[in-house]
Amino acid sequence: MTISQALIDSFLWTMAILIAVPLIVFGSECLLALLRKEKQRPLERVPSDDDMVDPQSRPAVDVIIPAHNEQLGLVRTLDSVTAAMRPGDHLYLVADNCNDDTAKIASQFAEALVSSNATIGMTVLERFDLENRGKDYALRFAFDALELTNSQEATTNIGSATQPDRVVVIVDADCKVWTDTIDRLAIQVSRTQRPAQACYLMQHPDSVSFTAPRALSEFAFTVKNFVRPLGLTRIGGGCMLFGSGMAFPRHALKRLSGPGGHLVEDMRWTFDMILAGCPVQYCPEAKCLATFPTHIAAADTQHRRWEHGHLQLVGSQVPRLIRGWIRKPTLASFLAALDLMVLPLSLLMVTAFVIGTMLATAAWLGYAIGPLMVWAIAMSVAGIGLGWAWSCFYPRRATLGMVFAIPLYAIRKLPLYTSFIFHPERVWIRTDRN
Repeated sequence: MTISQALIDSFLWTMAILIAVPLIVFGSECLLALLRKEKQRPLERVPSDDDMVDPQSRPAVDVIIPAHNEQLGLVRTLDSVTAAMRPGDHLYLVADNCNDDTAKIASQFAEALVSSNATIGMTVLERFDLENRGKDYALRFAFDALELTNSQEATTNIGSATQPDRVVVIVDADCKVWTDTIDRLAIQVSRTQRPAQACYLMQHPDSVSFTAPRALSEFAFTVKNFVRPLGLTRIGGGCMLFGSGMAFPRHALKRLSGPGGHLVEDMRWTFDMILAGCPVQYCPEAKCLATFPTHIAAADTQHRRWEHGHLQLVGSQVPRLIRGWIRKPTLASFLAALDLMVLPLSLLMVTAFVIGTMLATAAWLGYAIGPLMVWAIAMSVAGIGLGWAWSCFYPRRATLGMVFAIPLYAIRKLPLYTSFIFHPERVWIRTDRN
């Protein structure tokens, strides 16, 4: 074997391992999730008597809703959230850099609660700072208000019995929550003293035509936010934070990194909690639902922010998790690093196809065949997991023929990924949901 052939074989093995690891992790997560007895779609599952919760057993909750120009759908969200709250809970709505009637509508809703003698409270916070835009700044503004309230309560209640630590739940302004969602999150957080993430899914509205790209985007979101977290939980792993349906013990807010205009601040907080020894726990019975944008341009903007943010985190957080694991080896940090290495589904499939073609060509030319075999095994694991997930959780309006559109769907998203190399998204842009 010549030196050049040895170098090429080493390169082929490196490429095979680099793609095999995320493929096997992805397939294993799907297969582990699907080993459960019940195969109902997550939003259709009706809790059994054993799954029922006692709302009297949970601590009080502070709910935060960050909102930027959300006047059209805000009342729907406020109705669903307040219906899930209990006496003693408090709702904070942050109208962040709004130039519409978001703050006015929220204030009117708060006044209606007072006039109806509701047993929950509501505070509307307005924030104006055009230099520091983004959801993480709005949430930090709400956290500061909570800290001030907590200090005032501590001063007022000196000498009285200590109250259980309140739970903080974050819900996006375009989401609907189930009536038991806040109860389930609060009970789990109170029991574990760790952050919790609800089952947060997105669907396309019934008013739009259900095309293959829409079906595949909805399925990919279900795999990412329901199937994979469920599988990771089965082997002792934590869960990513998804941005809505997040819950924290109030004391844990101090461990979250400060705002920096990140595209996916919620995913970044996931790793803050892991390295602090409090990995996020999945709570699949708590449900939270939003709808995809109806316009293609708005949907592209949303996907661009999500997937560029994910790729940025791979570069910044995987090394951080590895350093944390070296200092203090934990299963949570190891599994989180592996999970983060799984690229967005379309990019993972395209990358695997390109590398597989390269490995097959090299084997045909007489170079090492081992890398191709490793790739084939990894692709089989991922393919079986993905196929099984589709058979159980394909979108309700999807047809079998839509499966064959997967290659075209992945190719259509290639410009999104190539733009990450030349023009990565840096600034948070609100998704137009009209």
